[in-house]
Amino acid sequence: MSFVDVRLSAVEVERCVAFTDLVWANKTEFSVVDRKFDRRNSSYSVSLMGKLGEVAACNVFGGELDWSVSPSGDDGSDTFLDGMSVQIKTSTRPLLIFNDAGCFSADSAILVQLLGERTCPESLDSVWRVWGIVSRARFMRLCYEHDFGYGSRLVLDREFVTGVEAYRLIGARSRD
Repeated sequence: MSFVDVRLSAVEVERCVAFTDLVWANKTEFSVVDRKFDRRNSSYSVSLMGKLGEVAACNVFGGELDWSVSPSGDDGSDTFLDGMSVQIKTSTRPLLIFNDAGCFSADSAILVQLLGERTCPESLDSVWRVWGIVSRARFMRLCYEHDFGYGSRLVLDREFVTGVEAYRLIGARSRD
């Protein structure tokens, strides 16, 4: 399994912090209800961790991120690679986790793991391990349900994502 460890620059981290600040101001202005799932972390840090993971994944795979802010959020796609929509999911575990099948709305997903302090993901000491990519079809075939203490989620172990080097060698069309 090939993965790539990424350390983000101070400029990248600052941009993600500023973006997350805007998202939270927008949520406050429009009274958006928070769907917090991590009892050991603030929702702000979870959101920031997600954006930082997106930047790390795009550093490895390429693609452009959507930096727009909307009260309704986005459609789930974080970037596009080889003409396909991609969701980038970041966790402190080496697991690709979706709340339910409907939350996996893109053609594929990239798994990023934070190797650092979950309550302070903006630390320049944080390492972002980009494990690889998986198609929605493959995820749905191989995922299993697991309850982390806040309801059942769909989970895929890192062994079932196509690693970064393999993805580069075989190309996007052969991921299944």
